[in-house]
Amino acid sequence: MIERQGPLLLSRQCELLGLGRAALYYRAVKPGAYELELMALIDRQYLQTPFYGSRRMAAWLQAQGHAVNRKRVQRLMQRMGLAAIYQRPRTSRPAPSIGSIRTFYAGLGSSGSASAHGVAISMDVRGRFADNIFVERLWRSLKYEEVYLKAYENVAEARQDITAYFEFYNYQRLHQALAYRTPRQVFDEAAPLVSSARGENAGACPIRSAQ
Repeated sequence: MIERQGPLLLSRQCELLGLGRAALYYRAVKPGAYELELMALIDRQYLQTPFYGSRRMAAWLQAQGHAVNRKRVQRLMQRMGLAAIYQRPRTSRPAPSIGSIRTFYAGLGSSGSASAHGVAISMDVRGRFADNIFVERLWRSLKYEEVYLKAYENVAEARQDITAYFEFYNYQRLHQALAYRTPRQVFDEAAPLVSSARGENAGACPIRSAQ
């Protein structure tokens, strides 16, 4: 679009096109051999975990022995046209009736008010809300990292793939809340401390379900 031998000055042509003069002299730098290697690794891992963003991808590369930071991985992913697949915020809104149900519960106030409306209050062990948070996060990860990305042919295939996902979740998936470690790594680090505190053999086998 720029005519170097045209009747208009280059500066005027850039001004009309909304371009900076520096763009005329920029030459794209070809990626080096190491960057090509990183891009190949990122591409391979992205096919397996398309929900990995630049933060988690950088942590994964570091775990493979590559001294890269997030900015470099972010730049490479942008060059490759890769973006993490994840749940968009506020993808749906509750129906108006939902709001009136919440108002009802909020209006119950105390247990006495709840009893007056015939509502039975269930009490559980103290701290159980933390269990709910863990389970909700687990099922959210399962849905958006496995189920919603697949089209299972039958129940058997769904069972097989979901089982494989839980193996990945425990042994390979990097968790931001665990400083980009796997649950298995955290478990193995904590097991000797727990065994020592209980006076048990530090080398004893941990929980069977984690095997």
